[in-house]
Amino acid sequence: VGQSSGGWGALWLQITYPTVFSGAFAGSPDFVDFRAFGPHLDLYEPGANFFALADGTPHPGVRDSKTGTTLLTNRQGVERSAVVRGANQQTSFEAVFGMPTPGGEPERLFDPSTGAIDPDVVARWSRFDLTRRVAEQWHRIGQNLQGKLTIWVGDEDDYYLDEAVRLFAETLEDLDAAAHIEIIPDAGHDIWTDQVRTHMHRRIDPALQSAGL
Repeated sequence: VGQSSGGWGALWLQITYPTVFSGAFAGSPDFVDFRAFGPHLDLYEPGANFFALADGTPHPGVRDSKTGTTLLTNRQGVERSAVVRGANQQTSFEAVFGMPTPGGEPERLFDPSTGAIDPDVVARWSRFDLTRRVAEQWHRIGQNLQGKLTIWVGDEDDYYLDEAVRLFAETLEDLDAAAHIEIIPDAGHDIWTDQVRTHMHRRIDPALQSAGL
């Protein structure tokens, strides 16, 4: 079970070790499909830019889930991190998905001054794209993943994580995977309602009981 980055981790563990775990429950998981690494940001698209679309429209990074107002663009997030010299969500992605440079730092996904995305880095990151991983390995892992993946995400997620979940859901549907994916209306990043918790425990408790735990 996990939320946000922890949600991505729960799914990664279940998909990577499909026979070890009996189920993964993810709330608002980090980007599970790199074709939607934020709104309209497809990392695989030739010429993709982390800061803006081709027409110069800034890529939003954070929004107010109640009003939809952009609170922080991707460029602003990078600039703020440079000023305070601190790690942010993007640097954590680079630490998890990227290879170390000769100096020991994680390789950068994009040029911090122009926003140009490095396609070679994306190619190395692609093994952490859960949609791609499941689609490519379904013939081997699918039988052991049936019914084990559960995801909840708000349709107004503060960090735009819902778009990637929708793409992941489409792929699972095409594969006839018995997954439970729920896009919660008018919800932001925190989706842990009593209803969600009840659903989760109704799935977990019988399994524990049958195992004598």
